[in-house]
Amino acid sequence: MYYASHYNLIFLERLRVANLTKNHRLARKILDASWSTFKTMLQYKANRVVEVEPAYSSIDCSRCGHPVPKSLAMRTHVCPKCGAVLDRDYNSAINHLQNGIELLRLLPVERREVTPVEIASLRQSKKQEACGFIHG
Repeated sequence: MYYASHYNLIFLERLRVANLTKNHRLARKILDASWSTFKTMLQYKANRVVEVEPAYSSIDCSRCGHPVPKSLAMRTHVCPKCGAVLDRDYNSAINHLQNGIELLRLLPVERREVTPVEIASLRQSKKQEACGFIHG
C-alpha cells in the first residue's frame, strides 16, 4: 500500500458510512467505494492512523478559521475575510491535518526508557529516515 509505506502518520476523516447510506440515491455508490475496507487495510499496514472529526472541515477556512458556508456543488473555497482561494477538498484536508495535530497534542505522552533493540530498529527504519515526522 502506497500510503502505508510512504507516510509515518496518516489522518483520516471519521466517516459514518451507515449515516451516509441513508441517502438512497447515493447508498450503492458509497458502499461500492469500500471506504471501510480501505480504512481497515490502512490501519493494519500503516505505522500510525488517526481519525479526526469531519465537522465543519470544508466550511471553516484553513488559514483564518472564518466559516464560509457553501453547497456541495461549490468546489472552490473562497474566504472573504483573509482572501484565501483553495480547492474545497484541499482546504478540508488542511483542516484535517491541523485538527489531527491538535488532537495528538492533547493525548497523554507515555514516558518510558527506550531499549537498545528499539533504538536499533529506529535507526534502520526506512520510513522514518525517508519521511521524517510528516511527509507531504
